[in-house]
Order: sequence, then structure tokens, then C-alpha cells
Amino acid sequence: RANVQDWMAVHAKPSEREETLRANVLPVTELPTVLHKFELQEKLILPKLAEHWPFFSPTNSMVIWAFGPPGVDLNVPVRSATAVSWQEVPEFDGLRMEDLALAILRKAIIVKCLQGGMKLVPKSSLPYFPEGLLPENHLRFTTYGGKKTYVSAIGERTFRSGEHRERIKYHLAPNFRLIADLGQLMVRVSISLHLTDLNGCPLEGSKVISRRKRICRNWWNHEWFSRFMAVVEWLCQGQAGCEVLRTANGSFCITSEPLILSAKQGIDESILRPIVITDADVEVIDEDVDDGKSDFDDYDDSKQESEDG
Repeated sequence: RANVQDWMAVHAKPSEREETLRANVLPVTELPTVLHKFELQEKLILPKLAEHWPFFSPTNSMVIWAFGPPGVDLNVPVRSATAVSWQEVPEFDGLRMEDLALAILRKAIIVKCLQGGMKLVPKSSLPYFPEGLLPENHLRFTTYGGKKTYVSAIGERTFRSGEHRERIKYHLAPNFRLIADLGQLMVRVSISLHLTDLNGCPLEGSKVISRRKRICRNWWNHEWFSRFMAVVEWLCQGQAGCEVLRTANGSFCITSEPLILSAKQGIDESILRPIVITDADVEVIDEDVDDGKSDFDDYDDSKQESEDG
């Protein structure tokens, strides 16, 4: 431990300079104030219903908690039982109201993604970008430097293990979590990958982890944060904010601008050395990896205008 500390003191000493820190979190600007307890009038397939209406239902119960009634088009027979101001009532029916509210708000973001055309990873609540949702499978966005560009929402890679070759697809799959930090409520957006074969069947088993690691081996802060910004711009449709959920007692709104902090010390990148990643069992066929061009490129406005015209 002492040797590591000595090495860090010499090789990782921060430089005295101002550094901008961009976080993959979005501040919440408005919250609905009332949770409603409903009683189902008949048994329903709740997982399918959850794709259209954000709610929580205790296991083997006819009770549903939500910020508002289901849409008329869903034709769900419910009876309103009670309403609770969740920010003022810590606990109700043995449930912590804040935890319940945050869980439903997260589900509201998932429903918003599904309404935009995303799909759910099987046996999961993780949304991903399916084939054909986006033009050329590109997420267009503006970088933190003000440049218009795009990132691939779907990519392909070929892996070789011995004589065996396997070509797979990866889909960007954002994961949303509500967190309370720095005195405010925020949505943390983490980028994951959903891996499938060329027919769209999900990969399974231990190779999923190794494939993900190999695909992301050259993704550093810029690559991860660019994908975060691309997802946020798609979710907010290029606007300054997004109304995720509207209710009679307020809306759930987030800003599209990530939290930006500053530090008086920064990392001296001139002394950093690249990390060499080796994997003797599985090899990526490099000719299938078009680094940069396939994932990032300039967004040609004039070309898009001619296509739209």
C-alpha cells in the first residue's frame, strides 16, 4: 500500500489549473406532488401495461400506485382509493413514499423512451435503440464544444476465437437512475450495450461481458460522454428540457443540460501512458472496426437538407 501511495504521489500529482468537470447527470426542474393509490377491478398483465403507464404494484396485489390514472386508450378498470403528498408523508401503507415516488419516476422515463420507439432488453427494464428507429442508425447531437456530429446507436463487430468467427451487433442502451446529490434531485444516465446476433437474438452467457469489454476498450471519457449527450438530445428532442410526465398535480421535468462543475486542480495528461489491453482468448477483427468514422463524424447540414427536401 505504501509503495502504491508513493508511486501515485510522483506520477499522478494534479496540476494547479482550472478544470471543467461534466457529469452524466441531469438536474430535475419540476416534480409532481401527489401519488395516487388505485385498486384494480380485474386481473391484468402488468408487465405489458408498464410499457405504457408508469406505476408500482406490490407482488400479488390488486393495488397500484401511480402519479395519475392510466390513459383512456389503455382501458384499464381502476378505482381511485386515496391520494398522498409523497414529499410530506414519509410512510404510508408500510411503504416509504420517497422511494416509491423515485421508482415510478424512473419508470416514467422508460415509458417516454418506449413512446419514442425504443425497445426493452428481454427480461429487463433497460431500453435500447432498435434497428431502423433512427436514420442510418445515427444519433445526431451537438458536442460540448458546439460542433454538430453523430454517434452510431447500433454497430457491428466480428470476433474470432481460434478458427471460429462470430459477427454480432451492439445497441446503445441507456440506464436511468434518480439520485439525490449536491442538495438536488438528478437523473443519472449511464450508457450500456445490448448485444445480439445478426438476427436480433440476444447473446447469453459469459461471453457477453468479454464482448462488451472488447467493444468499449477504446472508449474513454470523451466517447462515453458523447454518447450520453447524444441520448439526452434524442430524449429531449433537441430542446432545453424535457417534460417526461404530466399530471394534474405537476409535471416531471428534467433539463437537457448536464451538471457542470469546476475544479482548481486538474490531471496532467502529458504524463499519462496508454493502457495496453490484451485478451488471448478472443480477438476483434480490426478490419471491421472503423474507429472514428463509424462512430463519430461531422454532421453535414446541407446533405441533410437535400435529403429532407
